[in-house]
Amino acid sequence: MDGRTINSVNEQIVFNVPDLFLYQPNFSRREIVIIHSAYIVVWISQSEDIAIKFTDLFDNHGESEWFDTGAILDFRSVTIPPPYSRAVHSRLECGTWELEVLSIQYETAWWQCPEQPETVQAITFPVALNGGYYGVSRWFPEYTSIDLLEEKRLQKTSPKFTILLWLYISEYCPQHRVCSIVQRVAWNDTVLTPLILIKYTGHIHIQVTLQNGSIMALATSFKMPLQQWFRMVFIFDGNYWNLTVDYGDALQYQLYTDYRYDDSLDILYNDTGGMTVFGGTELIPGFKGWIGLATVYRRKVVLPQMVPYPEKDLAMFQYVVPEWPDDDCHDHFRFIEYQTYLAKVWLTKTIQETTCYSPILDVQQTEGFLRNVTPVCNALSDPRGYSWLTNDVRRMVVANGSVSLERMGEIVYRKALSFLDAHFPYTRKSIPFLKQASCYGNHDADFVLSSLLSNGIGVDINEVEANRHLVHAVMGGHKLSILALGSKHVHELDGIPQDLEQAYGYYKYVADQTQQDKEDHTDGEVRTETVYLTDDYVVNQQTEEDGDLFIWLKHQANQGVVSAQRDMARLLFWGSQGIQRNLAEAAEFYRMGAEAEDPAAMFDYGIVLLKGQGIEKNVSEGLRQLDKAADMGNPLAQNALGWYALQFEDNVTSAAQHFKKAYKMGNPNAAHNLGYLYQTGKFPGKKANKVAAYRMFAFAAYHGQLESGIMVAYNNIRGNPVLARSPQLALNWARYVAEKNPSVGVLLQKALKAYRNGEMNKSVLYYMLSAYAGIEVGQFNLAYMCEEVSRDIAVVFKKNCVWRNYNLSTDREIQFVKSYSFLKMGDYHWYGYGGLPNHTAAAEMYAKAAEKKDAQGIFNIAVMAEEGMSLPQPIWRILKIPKSMQKHNITLAMELYTRCVEYYSSEAYIPCQLALTRVQLIYFWQKYHSVLEILALLTLGGIAAELVLELCLQYLGMQEDDIEN
Repeated sequence: MDGRTINSVNEQIVFNVPDLFLYQPNFSRREIVIIHSAYIVVWISQSEDIAIKFTDLFDNHGESEWFDTGAILDFRSVTIPPPYSRAVHSRLECGTWELEVLSIQYETAWWQCPEQPETVQAITFPVALNGGYYGVSRWFPEYTSIDLLEEKRLQKTSPKFTILLWLYISEYCPQHRVCSIVQRVAWNDTVLTPLILIKYTGHIHIQVTLQNGSIMALATSFKMPLQQWFRMVFIFDGNYWNLTVDYGDALQYQLYTDYRYDDSLDILYNDTGGMTVFGGTELIPGFKGWIGLATVYRRKVVLPQMVPYPEKDLAMFQYVVPEWPDDDCHDHFRFIEYQTYLAKVWLTKTIQETTCYSPILDVQQTEGFLRNVTPVCNALSDPRGYSWLTNDVRRMVVANGSVSLERMGEIVYRKALSFLDAHFPYTRKSIPFLKQASCYGNHDADFVLSSLLSNGIGVDINEVEANRHLVHAVMGGHKLSILALGSKHVHELDGIPQDLEQAYGYYKYVADQTQQDKEDHTDGEVRTETVYLTDDYVVNQQTEEDGDLFIWLKHQANQGVVSAQRDMARLLFWGSQGIQRNLAEAAEFYRMGAEAEDPAAMFDYGIVLLKGQGIEKNVSEGLRQLDKAADMGNPLAQNALGWYALQFEDNVTSAAQHFKKAYKMGNPNAAHNLGYLYQTGKFPGKKANKVAAYRMFAFAAYHGQLESGIMVAYNNIRGNPVLARSPQLALNWARYVAEKNPSVGVLLQKALKAYRNGEMNKSVLYYMLSAYAGIEVGQFNLAYMCEEVSRDIAVVFKKNCVWRNYNLSTDREIQFVKSYSFLKMGDYHWYGYGGLPNHTAAAEMYAKAAEKKDAQGIFNIAVMAEEGMSLPQPIWRILKIPKSMQKHNITLAMELYTRCVEYYSSEAYIPCQLALTRVQLIYFWQKYHSVLEILALLTLGGIAAELVLELCLQYLGMQEDDIEN
């Protein structure tokens, strides 16, 4: 076009590319070059005397002063594989033998790059977030590659990463102004880069932290989609970020925004310097909805079009579907709407005519089916001839003018539960009502229905539907459902993957509310108590308001017996041993004890007076009682005075003094309060010290202080300068506190009460529900009842009721497991329950029982040792058996049987003693059998000589008699 003529010539040009770029490193060339991008540049000039530098071609985005002189200029990108994906260079010929050997060793022995965690699959199973202060914490592992560490260092102020999220938002932020989607936080709560929040308006808030500690934040102009799955991709590249949101059935719609910071700003970023939390934390609550998938690409920019669409059978699409509740629920809604309409018509007619109008009766009379029928009633009378549900709709319309679906769900659930209580395990009649109650938003129904579907009681097992109901209840904050989902993540049950950090989030949510739930008095709440059905004494200590034990204690308390007054107050205040909570009666018994100068009663009476629990609030009298109790040396009262000084007088100095006095007396509540002062920096004359605070929390937690248990869990999920991060310990503590929630106590008390009343099927129902929530005592008692008490009912469980629940009950911290469960599982492994025998697994179970000082466990291990079975070292480490004692099976058995005798067990003493005596005799024979054989020969020889001598004497005597004759 410019008048120049170009002749076309085909010519092949050979490039000489350095071996460093083409081959793997080897013994003679160890340099490593990582190439992220490469180009071949073709430039043909019409002038022969022009030289051009390669770098000049890329100045000003590929435009240079030489462009105009070139006839052809073209670029082609070339992919250079990573160093160890390249070809292997052939070794040099004619090399020395030594060099050849070293080269082979270098290439084949160890010179391989370990896999680096550059792509982190942070969430693979949907996380249910109900707007609470919990989420899923992830701590990214550090690189081991020196080159990647160096590259990470260079990116510290100019980060490069991509976060991919699949989200389903039900509500943006229902109770707060902002809620969290992704947070980066340090162990000391310092907010790091990035922070991705969602406002109550639906706009996204992006925040980064600069090197100088300042914060920069921006908000999107668009809102996030609601009630559907969508994909969010957040890319950070140097001083630039962009956010892409794809939504719609086929991701056909897109929202996009980006921002570029000033080049002079240094972003502070270190993805291993803290943890990444998906959802909420203690600082910022999470949004209401689900995180289906979360992937973090470290050091990479991954464009949305490079991310494949997830498979349709993923859990997030199975358990969270926009069209659920299903058509059956819509039918129920239409039914209630229609019944509400009829009820309003009935109410209007009744008020106008003072007669009991019936729309159905009106139709029947109009059509001629009935004549001259005029029922008379008033607006508040119970209508007859209608179903119970229709009657309840009418009552609501009369009382409120409308129908509450929440109240309808409660009514339908109670109806279903009454059927289950009376007819379990027959569930045909109750399951439709449970589904209907679930449609109305009753999460108790969701939980019970999920348990029935998961265990296959009266229905086929349907894990997908069971888990769908479970996560539906979790979204409503149903504590038992949250515990159940956490348990499934711990044990990898029912199609839900094991994820301790995800389980921790659920348990932490319930744990945070447990102490307050215990303090709040509501009808029907009881103390959560662990009662095993194999402990006859503890079972018999349970009572009721008309039980002999309760009546006797009440009589003794009224007669002035201080210990009985203390027991009565405890039973009534906390709802212990089968008694319903009654704060008013408890306060009266506290008063009796206080008048008798009992320091413990004075403390309790002072507290109820301060709080007005069951009695009129009287602060001055409450403080007087606490002062008297503290003067008498009661540490609880001393701590309570400190609590009052801190909370109501704002006197930190006085509070600290009281706390220190109580702590020196071993009071865990005082240790917790001191930890709070250390953590918040309120301790007089000292700066905030979270490490010192943790030590106090740990002391208090190990002595049963629930709030400190939460703080120990919190510190273990994050770690601190003196504490390595431990998701397992964090989970254990959060679960321990969460399972003290009163909602668990209600289930266990119903089960135990039914058991004591001989209602075995009803007892199985409630132990099944508590076992489904992951409660160890519920699992144990359910397995025990299915095996020993109600074997006929075990067959209705489509999942094994006995083995499964004994097995689950053993998968806990050993101090919370009944040794009976270890013995049962040991026996199952020994005899091969449902499969081949596994003697090693049996020995592990017996060893754990022995660790809990169970004589049967140590006896079984001793038998195995005596028979010469080879057991792995971990078992001997559990039992603290030195290697020197493991060399001979008889000496080993003697040691084990000796321990068995020394364990306190009247039932096991005689078998253990007989076995010990037997192996002692065997040991004595094996050690001294030669001597014993000689002694035996000598003994037998002596006896034979005596017999010969006797015979000789008898013979001689006969000869003398013959001579005389």
